[in-house]
Amino acid sequence: MEDDMEIERESKRRKSTPKEHHQPGNNLYSLPQEIALDIISRLHVKSVIQFRSLRFRAQNFPRSEVQVFYQSSEKWRVIIGDIPYKLDQSSGGVFVNGRLHWVSIWGKNHARRERLLVSFDLSDELFREVPLPENHLYLTRHRYSLSVLGGFLSVVDPSNTNCGAQDIWIMKQYGVKESWEKVFSVGVYYVTTFQSPEMQQKYRIWKNVLDERFARVLCLLKNGEILLQYRWGALVSYNPESRMFKDLRFKGMPKFFHTVVHVGSLSQAN
Repeated sequence: MEDDMEIERESKRRKSTPKEHHQPGNNLYSLPQEIALDIISRLHVKSVIQFRSLRFRAQNFPRSEVQVFYQSSEKWRVIIGDIPYKLDQSSGGVFVNGRLHWVSIWGKNHARRERLLVSFDLSDELFREVPLPENHLYLTRHRYSLSVLGGFLSVVDPSNTNCGAQDIWIMKQYGVKESWEKVFSVGVYYVTTFQSPEMQQKYRIWKNVLDERFARVLCLLKNGEILLQYRWGALVSYNPESRMFKDLRFKGMPKFFHTVVHVGSLSQAN
């Protein structure tokens, strides 16, 4: 994040400016530039997208900058526009319907003190707001997360005060506000397996992300159960019908890990 970076505001809402960048953006500076470029060139993708937060000298609110790296030119193209959002990186960049989705940080949107559901359309490279469930404005004031369940955009709301349950909303028809439906309510489950001081120290990265009662909603399994990951790294499945939790373990399972959900492919990397 480069909050101290100053740029000039463009009069147009959106302007695409090629820049002679032959190296990735700052988020990849932890690797030598030539190594980072070599890794990207081996990926089976046409482009790589990076987001950064910028702050203008004349405004107190931040904005976002989008950088797109194209394999064909091996350069970063910077898209600078009137994007009055600061994206919450922990909300994940969920991909649905050709768009990446984030939750904006509360109080960091120009003249709007809300947590908005924001999308970035890969086809026209524009930001758009996605409507939240009707009559649930409390979502704009609380921290919620995003997921993809059954191919649908989902909102995970931990603000339910009924014993700490998490409500899961699914948008059945993308972009239609009235199509939001609360389909699951995941009850409280306290993970005891990873409660040792050593494990807590190892998983301190989760401290500001999740309360130990709450979990990351990873995906919907083929058997209809929901795959969850709790603060201390435990994988748990939840059966919505029986309302039962089950710890998931397998042979060779590492002690420390972070789960990433992806679509499998039979293509072999070079």
